Amino acid sequence: MSTFNFSNDPFADPTIAAATNQNVSNNGLEDYNPFANQPTQNPDPFSPVSIDPPTAVLSPTNTVQQTNNVQPKPVYNQQPASTANNLTAEQLRQRQEELDRRAAELAAREAELNRAQRLTTRENNFPPLPSFFPCKPCFYQDINVEIEIDFQNIVRQVYQLWLFYSLSLFINFVGCLAALVDGYDNGFGMFLFSLISIFIFSPLAFLFWFRPLYKAFRDDSSFNFMVFFFVFFCQLVMSVFWALGFPGTGAIGLFTTIGIMAKDTSVLFRLISIICTVVFICYSVASLYILLKVRGIYSNSSASFEKAQAEFTTKVLSNERVQQMASSAAQTAARETMNQTFRQQGNNSSSGFRY
Repeated sequence: MSTFNFSNDPFADPTIAAATNQNVSNNGLEDYNPFANQPTQNPDPFSPVSIDPPTAVLSPTNTVQQTNNVQPKPVYNQQPASTANNLTAEQLRQRQEELDRRAAELAAREAELNRAQRLTTRENNFPPLPSFFPCKPCFYQDINVEIEIDFQNIVRQVYQLWLFYSLSLFINFVGCLAALVDGYDNGFGMFLFSLISIFIFSPLAFLFWFRPLYKAFRDDSSFNFMVFFFVFFCQLVMSVFWALGFPGTGAIGLFTTIGIMAKDTSVLFRLISIICTVVFICYSVASLYILLKVRGIYSNSSASFEKAQAEFTTKVLSNERVQQMASSAAQTAARETMNQTFRQQGNNSSSGFRY
C-alpha cells in the first residue's frame, strides 16, 4: 500500500503548474483545440442572450446615501408658460370674485345689525327741528333702518318727489306774487290760493300719500298701498290741471302763461310764468313715472285687495279708539230707538177708547 502524502504533491506548486500549462499551449496544431478557451454558451437557443453587461440600478435613496453631494434633479413643469399664466390669472379672478362676494355679505349683515340696533332705540326725528324750537318732531323716519334694502331706492324717490312738489308750490307762490305786483287780473286770488297751498297741501301730501307708502314698504301693508294709490292718483290729476293752467285753478300753467304773453306784462313776470309752467309739467311727468313704478312693485308683491280688507278688519276695527267710538254710537242709537218706542207707546195709550 502506498504511503504517498498528497500534501507534499510537487505538482501543486504554482511554478510547476504554470510551466505545465505553458508546455501545453506550446504544443503543435494537432493538439490545439480552438474551442477550449471559449466561454460557455447558453444551451437553450430560444432563451434571450444579453449582449451588453447588466448595469446596476440604484434607488434614489441609495444614491443619496452613497453620494452626499449629489442631489436629485428637480422636475420642471412641462406646461407652456403662457398657459400657466392664463390659469394663474383665472384663479386670481375667481378668488377676487369670491372675496368681493364675501365682503358684500359681511356689509349686508353689518347693515342689518345696525338697523336692528337702531330699531331698539327710536326717537321722533321728522321734521328736523332745532332743539330750541317749542314743537318737537312728530314722526320717526329713517329709510336706511326701517325700509328693506330692495325698496330703499323707490322710497327715496318718492320722498324726493314730495320735496319737488313743495318746491313747485313755492315757485307757484313766487309767480302769483309777481302777478299781484304786476297787476294781473285776479292776481290777489291767485296769490291767496298759492299761499294756502304751501301751508296746507304740502303737509297733507306728506301725511296722505308719502307716509302711507312709507308704511306700506315698512310693514308690507296692502291697506297703505291702497291709500297711497287713491290719494296719489287724485294728486296726479290736480297736478295735470295745474300744469295746463286752467282759469280758476290758482296756478300759473300753460294756458295762463299764454294769456300773460298776450298781454302787456313785464319781462320778469313772463320769465317767472314760464318757469312755473315748466316746473308743473315736470312734476306731472315725474308723478306719473312714480305711480307706474310703484304699481309695478305692487303687482309683483304679495299685496292684494283681499289682504287690504283683512288688514282693515284686524287693525282699524280692532283699534281701541275706533271700538270706543263704535260702542258709543251704538249706545246712542239704541237709546234713541228705545225713546222713540216709549213715545209711541205713550201716544197709543192716551188715544184709547172713551166711555
